[in-house]
Amino acid sequence: YAKWDDYMQVWVGKSGQETKVWSGPDGNFPPETAGRCELSTSWERNPNIDVTPYFKNVKDGDVVTFKIRVSVSGEGEGFGRIKLRYDPSKAITKDEWAPQSCMDS
Repeated sequence: YAKWDDYMQVWVGKSGQETKVWSGPDGNFPPETAGRCELSTSWERNPNIDVTPYFKNVKDGDVVTFKIRVSVSGEGEGFGRIKLRYDPSKAITKDEWAPQSCMDS
């Protein structure tokens, strides 16, 4: 879910190596791109982006980061929420404790 005024981007990926996966309302992002910033509109969308590859291509201990960027003119806002849908029976977990001395104490 995304709500913003005037432009918004969503980035996801391994911490420090995020990739832009969505941009609204179009591909512009002033002042980095040409065009005016003020659109006089508050937008609301459900981008419905599949982020599965960003979880499959990480190593144990890696952090997957989600971040939003908002470009506004005058007064503006930006809010993003992510909902992950997955099959719990297919989740891979690692429940190990080491060293054994920690368990024995």
